[in-house]
Amino acid sequence: MNHGFRACKRLHKEQRCCTKGHYETRQEANSILLGYLNRVLMSNMVVYQCYLHGVWHLGHDKYMGNEMIVAREDISYSLSTVGGE
Repeated sequence: MNHGFRACKRLHKEQRCCTKGHYETRQEANSILLGYLNRVLMSNMVVYQCYLHGVWHLGHDKYMGNEMIVAREDISYSLSTVGGE
């Protein structure tokens, strides 16, 4: 159920995720996330499933520690330099 914010207000009580991007598939959300992570250094942004809307959203994982953020950035950098040399 992918709907805009105005339609969302008529369907249920407003939630924090109502104004976020709605992605039909996890693959689509992951693609958007990768583009975001290429622009933003050291981010705790993740993809999560929203059962209220039946879609996928991007959101900050407040439980992700600094060690995980740095490790994820190291992996991302390693993958981006493999084909570039």
